[in-house]
Amino acid sequence: MGAVYHAVDEMVDRDVAIKSLLPEIAHQPGTLERFRTEAVALAKLNHTNVATLYSFLLEGDQYFMVIEYVNGRSLEDIIRQRGRLPLDTAVSIAVHVLDGLKHAHAMGILHRDIKPANILISEAGEVKVTDFGIARFVNSDRMTRAGRIVGTIEYMAPERILGHEADARSDIYSVGALLFEMLTGRIPFQSENEFELLKKQLDMPPPSLAACGITVPEGIERIVQTALAKQTQQRFESAAAMRAQLKPYLPEEATDLVARPARTTSKDMPLADTVRTRASRLPSSRNHLYIALGTLCVLILLAGLGLALRGRPEPGALSLPPRQVIIQEPVPPRTVELPPPPRVETAPAKPADPPVDEARRRKAMDALNQ
Repeated sequence: MGAVYHAVDEMVDRDVAIKSLLPEIAHQPGTLERFRTEAVALAKLNHTNVATLYSFLLEGDQYFMVIEYVNGRSLEDIIRQRGRLPLDTAVSIAVHVLDGLKHAHAMGILHRDIKPANILISEAGEVKVTDFGIARFVNSDRMTRAGRIVGTIEYMAPERILGHEADARSDIYSVGALLFEMLTGRIPFQSENEFELLKKQLDMPPPSLAACGITVPEGIERIVQTALAKQTQQRFESAAAMRAQLKPYLPEEATDLVARPARTTSKDMPLADTVRTRASRLPSSRNHLYIALGTLCVLILLAGLGLALRGRPEPGALSLPPRQVIIQEPVPPRTVELPPPPRVETAPAKPADPPVDEARRRKAMDALNQ
């Protein structure tokens, strides 16, 4: 239907995927509306297991969708390269796909095309559900006319083949086919003739894992057969219900997030050794932290006890706290030359008055009085 380009958003300096419709297809009836529907569906979804939509834009007469770039490979490529996957790896991937579908179903969106090509696993080990190109909102108008099948037949639920109304259990059927292929390396029903393939999916029960030479716990066999049931009422009611049944078979360290795989160039290395969970490392890290703190506390206590024993006085001795004495080197006296005192000029003393004759003074005073 279109082309996908690896690009760089220079405004925020991040890698993105740009999806565009081929010009010869964009003008076909309903194709542009389906493309827009995918954009609307992705815009409503915000989950770690669903590829994020960044933007939807029109350039000239062509629409473009800017999506999260997943640096990794599709599950289809991994199965083609390695064949069947280990049980814990297959269960872990299925659980993350179900987590993404659980979120989509809660938003009223059916994927309707779950298959290995639409499941991406990044180099960081994250599982992403992509390509909601034929997704449809529950209770919305149907975009495909009666008798027309849109999707991948090998993973399509029988009711969709018959043109009946689909619901969340139709996606559950596809996850069952996906899990079957991961465990066996082949799809449940095979035929070179499309008509024969349709008849098998409508009439034949799915083969057992044991019939394919695969030894798995009985519970896994039951889960796969339940998901691939012909009648919708015989399948799991929801993605959450199927996830709950798979949870006991997750590896011990597996939780909700898949962690970065170990880098290797060996093609024979099982995917279980490369797909791990991020959150699973936390309990181990906490244990190491608690052990380190406990060891540190013990060392501090032992050190304190040793100091206490070392400072204990002999019997009968008087224990006094040591006094600190600070001895300083004598400082030699410094010679300071003082400036000479300032010269002070004094005025010549006035001559003293001659002594007064007391007899003459009285005689003069008597003359004035007379």
